[in-house]
Amino acid sequence: MDDGHSRQFDTVLFDLDGVITGEYAYWKAAALTVYEYFCEDLELNPEYCYENVDSITDTVFDYQNTVTTVKSLGINSNWDLAYAVILATDILKSEGLEEEDIFTQVSAFLTDKNVLAPELLEVLAQEYEEIFNYPEDYAKKGGNLYQEIVLKFQHWYLGDEKYFSLYPTSSAASKGNIGLMDSEEALLGLEETKAMLTALKASGYRLGIGSGRPKTELERPLSNWGVLSLFDADKIVSYDDVMEWQEKLPEGEKLVKPHPFQFIKAAMGSAFSIEHLDKKPDLSRVLVVGDALCDLLAAQNAGCKFCAVLTGVDGKNARVFFENMGANFILEDATCLPEIL
Repeated sequence: MDDGHSRQFDTVLFDLDGVITGEYAYWKAAALTVYEYFCEDLELNPEYCYENVDSITDTVFDYQNTVTTVKSLGINSNWDLAYAVILATDILKSEGLEEEDIFTQVSAFLTDKNVLAPELLEVLAQEYEEIFNYPEDYAKKGGNLYQEIVLKFQHWYLGDEKYFSLYPTSSAASKGNIGLMDSEEALLGLEETKAMLTALKASGYRLGIGSGRPKTELERPLSNWGVLSLFDADKIVSYDDVMEWQEKLPEGEKLVKPHPFQFIKAAMGSAFSIEHLDKKPDLSRVLVVGDALCDLLAAQNAGCKFCAVLTGVDGKNARVFFENMGANFILEDATCLPEIL
């Protein structure tokens, strides 16, 4: 590694999913959310769902084709993944598509809209409201339908005990205490991940996170793996921070990626203020590590350099895409970071 006088960066910020943490548990929770939504008129059997979660996920997401498409269209949140698929499948059903064919058509349906997120979600919601004669804002992100989807997702992901402790007023039926959260594993192997983070920390880099996960879901696996303490506490920015700071802005302004908020706040730490969103600080010595389009755009919008890792949903096939999008570095995976720092 370079010494502190010649190196290019002071701070390294990580997206989590597809970089350090795997997304499989989240994709399974999203798939079960969609499955539950379309089984509302039937008696749901949670035990069956957990036992058959892999086959349900393959069906709902067309053997990962839908996940790949959604990510390429700039949708990074797994809540939004479930939300977009539910809107799309309901619209396709209204057009008379046979039920067994619907999930295989979602990718093409979303791609044909020819827009990226967040506009894509707005287009879907408006079409949904018009088709089903719902009041304005019912189906929009943050509206009643979206909140219903989020709660279903959280229940599958957390299991009963954690879910009802976080949502004590929920009247949802029991799904059991299995949950999917504690099945998470380090994407690149725990020892390899710990060695990489420890090496960067020992070399004087300040480490941070900009993730769409809620705080508890961000901290739990990192704490379980013994790596949370390697990150600067004031440089960890979660979905909870997005919601908190969004309330300080005019209604309608969103701070989710590809907005640069998460990476600006993580870079600035406790020195961050709302003014930094208009008058951006010089973050040219900050490197963002991510696997998705929204990470790259958020980093570029923040004025950070970007390192793409090929461990996202597209794998090594994403190399040309990131080259064309102007990524400053492209690595096989995050454990290769010491080679460029």
